[in-house]
Amino acid sequence: MAKRKGNYKGRQPKKIPKDFEVHYKKWKEKKITGVEFAKILGYNSRYSMYKMVERYEKNKKEK
Repeated sequence: MAKRKGNYKGRQPKKIPKDFEVHYKKWKEKKITGVEFAKILGYNSRYSMYKMVERYEKNKKEK
């Protein structure tokens, strides 16, 4: 029933922070490491950071 109503099931993805793009550019230019980038975003693992980067790049292409 929840699926038919359009209710989201599961954990909501974290929102992309406002300063994400600044740090993203630094990471792409290899001025900071993936570990540093993940810590700036507040993640304990790079895997979560890479998922957020993937979402950001996908949204960027769609615009």
